[in-house]
Amino acid sequence: MQMHARLWTGKHRNAMEIDLHGRMAGVILSDQDAGASPASPHPRVAPQSEAIEALAPAHLLAERFCHDISGLAGTLAGAIEAVCAETQDSAGEARDRAGLAADLLLARIRLLRAAWAGSPEPLPVADLASLAAGLPERVHLDLAELPPQAVLPPDAGRVILNVLLLAAQALPRGGTIMLAQAQVQTRDEPDMWVIRPQGPQAVWPTGLAGLLADPATARAALQTATPREMQAPFTVLVAAAGGIRLSFAMAGRGEAAAPLVLQKN
Repeated sequence: MQMHARLWTGKHRNAMEIDLHGRMAGVILSDQDAGASPASPHPRVAPQSEAIEALAPAHLLAERFCHDISGLAGTLAGAIEAVCAETQDSAGEARDRAGLAADLLLARIRLLRAAWAGSPEPLPVADLASLAAGLPERVHLDLAELPPQAVLPPDAGRVILNVLLLAAQALPRGGTIMLAQAQVQTRDEPDMWVIRPQGPQAVWPTGLAGLLADPATARAALQTATPREMQAPFTVLVAAAGGIRLSFAMAGRGEAAAPLVLQKN
């Protein structure tokens, strides 16, 4: 006789049915989701393929997170090992490496958490600058064109953080990401921000232009993306959820990558 355990999650009491041999039988939908009466003893079981598809974005985020963190964690572990092995005279340099790696590791985690999980709180420019410490070492954020006292709305702040992660991918050899707030002619015009990645061989990720032209394709693209490719469709989805439109502006003279404009709908 085969036995099953049910793991209930979410406000709609969805569950995943797992047999005791560890095989996933499918996603069990609640009575509300299945359209059955509350007294129905047999909720509908979705196919395993639907469960796998639903888990794909979470899998990508987890894999991307582990990839980003593993390098810094390895550096930290190596430095700590060196501190233990080296003499007192040479241990100072290893301690410095360990401290730097730990700082970068924590900064990266803070940035990914703020960008991927979001926050209901507004984002002051000073906090944005602090979070930018989690960008790759050779990528720097230029906030000179933003007033130091400026505060970004929660939705815009999260989208900007994700665009920064995307812009960092556009700078494989390092460079600078410039963030500015576009000037509006009247108070009725929505807020706009412009992000420019500048550096050697700067180029936005392949496929981003297509996603911006048709944001409805972002969800399907996320299902088939690799961990490195997931940031582009994820950013488009976050922008759509926050009511923010992303579009390319004309590249200026000497700009390899076109500026990306964020506009509140």
